[in-house]
Amino acid sequence: MAKPLDSTQPPVAFDHESTLVAVIEMSQSSWLVAAVVPGVERRPLQKLTPDQDALLRLFERWTSEAAHAGTTIARVLVAYEAGRDGFWLACWLGVRGVECHVNRPIDLLPDRHAETVAAWLKAHPGVEVVARDRAGAYADGIRAGAPSAVQVSDRWHLLRNLGDALAGVLDRHHHDLRMASKAATGAALEISTAAAPSPPTAPLPAPAAELPTADRHGVRQARFDEVMALHGQGWPMKRIARTLGVNRNEPPRVCRRLHFLRRWSHHDEAEI
Repeated sequence: MAKPLDSTQPPVAFDHESTLVAVIEMSQSSWLVAAVVPGVERRPLQKLTPDQDALLRLFERWTSEAAHAGTTIARVLVAYEAGRDGFWLACWLGVRGVECHVNRPIDLLPDRHAETVAAWLKAHPGVEVVARDRAGAYADGIRAGAPSAVQVSDRWHLLRNLGDALAGVLDRHHHDLRMASKAATGAALEISTAAAPSPPTAPLPAPAAELPTADRHGVRQARFDEVMALHGQGWPMKRIARTLGVNRNEPPRVCRRLHFLRRWSHHDEAEI
């Protein structure tokens, strides 16, 4: 059994390639768990009912996913704010080999108003960096109470802001994106069609009904040769008909005619 976490010991060097990092947002009704799992491209996010056994199983599942991806997890690191469940959970996970870092609040503001934030910062001068969420009141309060402090946002909120902004842009341009997708598909088909070599085709002859019998036979023979040449190159029947400007049923009839002639040719050779 692993020893309980001793906070008096110096921290271990952080290795992001073998450390599963999880953060927990706790409330009385649920735990929201986000993690960075080495070797796994996605950023898992799981909502649980407050249950330490379910939390431990979740860490084990993510560890298995990393192992399946070829990464061995040597350390599980968990961070969350201290609250009703904070300290006893750290002890419970610590004896099971999970390293916990509990954020201990130094104060608790009575509300989320900008004036309250500004008053607290003025009463505690020397603050240089303030991490905050997306609440505008916090930004206003920090500027008023500690104007020289640098305001930073954690990666989760940055990604959330970026995701919300991107989703809004895609929603506003949904119709344009669909039209662009159709245009791109059509352009790709045109390119693939143009890339295939097309044999030169002779100008369309005069209608067969206007030609003498011998000439009509020559026209049919020429059309027959054109169809079979394109068919021999693997062209589909519809494309042959479209290229030669004939009825779409004519190329299949030509091919059936050739098949019929070949069968009778073999039959005659067998009789001889």
